[in-house]
Amino acid sequence: AEAIALALAELPADYDLLYLHVPPRFFRDDDGVRAYHHETGRELRHVCAAYECWSLTAYVVSAAGAAKLLDLCVEGLDAPLMAAANRAALDGRLKAFAPRTASAVDSRGALALAASPKTADRFFPSNVLLTPTW
Repeated sequence: AEAIALALAELPADYDLLYLHVPPRFFRDDDGVRAYHHETGRELRHVCAAYECWSLTAYVVSAAGAAKLLDLCVEGLDAPLMAAANRAALDGRLKAFAPRTASAVDSRGALALAASPKTADRFFPSNVLLTPTW
C-alpha cells in the first residue's frame, strides 16, 4: 500500500494510467524511461514513464484515462486491451506511468498458473489469457 501511495503522490494531475504491476521480464529502470516533475524538472523517485509494460494485471486509471480506454474500445481493438493500452501509452495517446523501483503489487504467480493450459481450468475463467494474439 505504501508503494502505491508514493507513486500516486508523484503523478501529475493529468495522468491517465498508472501500472501497478510489471512482469519482471519487462521491468525497466533506466535513463530511457525517467520521468520528471513538470514544473521543477526534478526526477521522480517512485514512477517512470510507461514503456513496454505488457500488463493490465493491476493499474490505477483516472477519469480522463478511463474515457480514453473506452474510446480505444469504441474505435475497435485489433489486439487485446492490454496491448492496445500499451501501444496508446507508447505513442502518447495515454499519459501513463509505471513503478520505478519494482511492481507496486505482486501477482504471486497467479498469472503464470492462469495462463498455463495445464492449470487454467482450475483457476478462473478467462477468454483473454489463452486467446491467441490477433
